[in-house]
Amino acid sequence: MNLNHRITTAAVGIFILLLGTVPLWAQRRMSLSEAIGTARSQSVAALEAKHAFVSTYWAYRSYQASRLPSLVLYGNLMNFDRSLTLLQSYEDGSFRYASTYNLQNSLGLQVAQNITFTGGRLYVYSDLSRIDQFGLNKKLTWYSQPVTVRYVQPLFSYNQFKWDKLIEPKEYERGRRRYVESMEQVTINAVSAYFSLVQALKNQEVVKANYENTGKMRSVAAERMRLGSVTRAEYLQLELRALNDSIAIGESVVNVRQAQMYLNSILGYDESVEVEPVVDDALPDILMDYDLVMEKAMRNSTFNLDNQINELNAASNVAKAKADRGISMSLNARFGLSQTGNGLPDVYKDLLNQEFSGDFTTYFSILQVIANGKTKRSEIDSVLHKDMGTYLQNLESRYELINRMKPLLAKKNGKVTAYEIHDNFLRFWFRFIYPYQSLIERNLFSLLRSNIESNYEGFTGRTLERYFQDKFMETEQFTQIGNWWDRKGENEIDLIAINEFTHTGLIAEIKRNVQKLSMSKLQEKIAILPKKDFGLGTSMGVQSCQNRCGGGASDRAIGAGWRVRCL
Repeated sequence: MNLNHRITTAAVGIFILLLGTVPLWAQRRMSLSEAIGTARSQSVAALEAKHAFVSTYWAYRSYQASRLPSLVLYGNLMNFDRSLTLLQSYEDGSFRYASTYNLQNSLGLQVAQNITFTGGRLYVYSDLSRIDQFGLNKKLTWYSQPVTVRYVQPLFSYNQFKWDKLIEPKEYERGRRRYVESMEQVTINAVSAYFSLVQALKNQEVVKANYENTGKMRSVAAERMRLGSVTRAEYLQLELRALNDSIAIGESVVNVRQAQMYLNSILGYDESVEVEPVVDDALPDILMDYDLVMEKAMRNSTFNLDNQINELNAASNVAKAKADRGISMSLNARFGLSQTGNGLPDVYKDLLNQEFSGDFTTYFSILQVIANGKTKRSEIDSVLHKDMGTYLQNLESRYELINRMKPLLAKKNGKVTAYEIHDNFLRFWFRFIYPYQSLIERNLFSLLRSNIESNYEGFTGRTLERYFQDKFMETEQFTQIGNWWDRKGENEIDLIAINEFTHTGLIAEIKRNVQKLSMSKLQEKIAILPKKDFGLGTSMGVQSCQNRCGGGASDRAIGAGWRVRCL
């Protein structure tokens, strides 16, 4: 640095020093920890890191939202059309204009769900339309699609959902780690800038002290030169030294100001703030394990994640390129119910009839007979005066509305069977609601209710049997649980539970009203249980239980090492 430049710098520094005596800046005393906290909260780099992480966070939330069902309300309201439409006759090819004069309104609700594994999309929607026809043929028509299920499956195409599932969580984790790394870098920069200012201030103090000492030495040398003990050359050396010290003071002021501005930029302050560092008397002892530091660095850094994400993106691009170059096909399946009518209630009435096509009357009759307790095949055929084998098979296997039951431990090819409606709501509907729709239409609800109340106890008997069968199954103490009845249907046992490993069993009579419980009848039914059904050979014997239900259960031997508990 030449002399002229140093003199200029010194002049600028002295000007700044003199200007510093005027309170233009707001001073703030700040420790190292406060400086780090301020930098992490309001510095430009910290704000940039935070906004980058927020962007990554919401991108990940958007990905998570894409995996959730989406709800869409759609409609077309007040669509008025009065126009002439050109039509061509298919008979003679002539053209004519037909008048259109109507008002259409439609409203629907759709739920859609992406299927990640297959890349398909499932839709479930319901909509309702109203058409008001004006003019000479004035008419009101309603059209509804109460429930429609649609599935779209692309074939041989790129599965964006699958790759997003692999990449997006890693992208979010990388964003989180980058935020941590950026904040740590902010801390490092703040510490570096803080101690740069401390060093600049200390250097300034040293330069000032040197200047003062040189001034004192020059005064002494001037007096000694007057006495003749110091030569003029030695005195001029002190003059030069004083000049250099004054230049150094200016340079130190500039360095302090530069360090101050750099620290302010790290802390997010402007030039009007002057930070006064407060250095602790002692620094804390820090012990670091190299292996621990290396292990955490490898685990928490973004280096490995960057490589993993790059590999996944490359594989995703290859899969997309192959799919775009190959054959593109799509499978579209839809199932739904629809109805038209002149009134709003009509479009939601008898929707199940469409499922049964033209034979819905026969199917409904079968369900009504079963709901009324006629569960044997012969009873159903007798009531309906027709062979119902095909219809019963369709209800069981195709429509899955009824179950075919066999007595416990009966042979697979045995002919002793019964049918039941497995859904309690449908069983209730065909027992009490469907046969008496005329009462509902005439608002005779009290009469309908009295019929339900008078027959409800008998109706819920079978529901209670299934409840107890499920409860005994939950105990995990029995290998087989069910009920039993003979070929003629005259003797029936509500619940039999056996454990084929321990040769123990349980036989129970289930009644809603305890007054209707007869242990003597139960003993008679037990006595006629066929031995072969239990698979125990001809030595199998059954002895009746002596205790009544109110007096507790009893255990009795029934032969071949078996014991049965009678409830």
